[in-house]
Amino acid sequence: MRPFAVSLCLALTVFGCRKQESARDNHGDGPGGVSITIWTEKSELFVEFPQLVAGKPANFAAHLTRLSDFTPLTEGTVAFVAAGLEEVRQELKSPTRPGIWIPTLTFPRSGCYELTLRISGPQIEDTIAAGKLTVFASEAEIPKEAEEGGSAISYLKEQQWRMPFATARVGRTNLMDTMRASGQVGPRPDRKVVIVAPVSGRYDAPGEGLPLPGAEVAPQVPVGTIQPLLRGPEGVAYAINRLQIERELAAAQMRLDRAEKEYDRVKKLFENRAKSQRDVDDAELEVKLARSSAETVTKMKGDLGTLKGMESVPLVSPFKGTIVEVKATPGAYVEAGTPLFTIIDLGLVWVEANLFEDDAPRIPQGATASFTLHGNERRHEAGRHVNVGSVVDENTRTVRVIFEFENGHGVRIGNFVDLSIDIGKKSGVLAIPESAILDEDGIPVAYVQTEGESFEKRVLTLGARDRGMVEVLSGLEDGERVASKGAYLVKLASMSSQLPAAHGHPH
Repeated sequence: MRPFAVSLCLALTVFGCRKQESARDNHGDGPGGVSITIWTEKSELFVEFPQLVAGKPANFAAHLTRLSDFTPLTEGTVAFVAAGLEEVRQELKSPTRPGIWIPTLTFPRSGCYELTLRISGPQIEDTIAAGKLTVFASEAEIPKEAEEGGSAISYLKEQQWRMPFATARVGRTNLMDTMRASGQVGPRPDRKVVIVAPVSGRYDAPGEGLPLPGAEVAPQVPVGTIQPLLRGPEGVAYAINRLQIERELAAAQMRLDRAEKEYDRVKKLFENRAKSQRDVDDAELEVKLARSSAETVTKMKGDLGTLKGMESVPLVSPFKGTIVEVKATPGAYVEAGTPLFTIIDLGLVWVEANLFEDDAPRIPQGATASFTLHGNERRHEAGRHVNVGSVVDENTRTVRVIFEFENGHGVRIGNFVDLSIDIGKKSGVLAIPESAILDEDGIPVAYVQTEGESFEKRVLTLGARDRGMVEVLSGLEDGERVASKGAYLVKLASMSSQLPAAHGHPH
């Protein structure tokens, strides 16, 4: 009965997420060795132990990693329970070293056991079904296995825990098929203004001092004034225009006063039946004409600026924005038309890119897009699709595409961006994070975690890209795990001649 139980357990082991390693001794406890790697939603277990023999104590080196941040478990209680013909249990209150828990289990009888780890503590609560264990009656019953090849890449848990590292599960998801282009952030044309000197004169800063780049300005709040210098032909023309406007305004106001008084007089006479309705209408029309004339001249006066001897002309922004350039110098004389300030509304900007003319027709009406800044992985939603250009650049044979972006995240005018434009939906495709892909001589590769400390390089065929995720057409299987952070460190480990071929190590 015992050989059958052992054979059955060995058969079940094939489906139990554990790998029988080739003959090696990780812990000095006998021939060969076994390792198991299990992932749950919360944690990763990588445990190594020798081939198990009834009545012989065996050390289990269990490496426990929290998948929330891929750091080692350093606190809590871990109960190791092996259920079989008899239950074998050991509970450890703390790790031997951060992340590494080493129970010693002795199995009284040979056969199949089901290993379970129960974790409780401030860092994590989890239960890990680690699979089936085979316990042999004696070392003579342990089957001899051929040596494995040395293609596995060794990257130890202690290395993973010390460096920025993470893995991601290969799975199916929905992606938008995207078109990629390089672009740049720019201001909306109607949200950028260059304030120039309307007349020649001396620039005076506001009372709080010269506005500097980065300062926020409100609409119609002066960023300075120009003190006209009434000399020369320009100054004389300015004074003549101002005096003429004041005379016209005085005349218009007198006309309005007379018209309003006449209207009141005619209206009273009409009430006493001494004037006709037509007389009232004529008087009312004269009031409207006089008022319109006075308002027109008043606006002309406001546009020219107030003048009391040599008073100043205010410089104002038409909208709320940020000063990005200052060329004004307090007290300096400036000619009319001299640029003094550049103000941009940074809250609403454009993201512009150039597409090859053959790609432009693939952009759907109302397309959505996202982008990342060069050197920054954070992804921003580009927002409203503004336009796909109708003119092809003769030199580059490209067409400009524009998206609008509500900028609340410190994106700067002039930033270069990598733009991803959505052109269609793909459902249920195999995908991995873009960070898991390395370019090796133009060939995309990823490093698959075959066990806790073993990796394998895979050459990939890629498809659609969408907001940090990439479709994998070949090279990976659903459910595998790839190094999504620190993949380059795994590559370096594969190139190191100092690392052993096997991943076993003493604890």
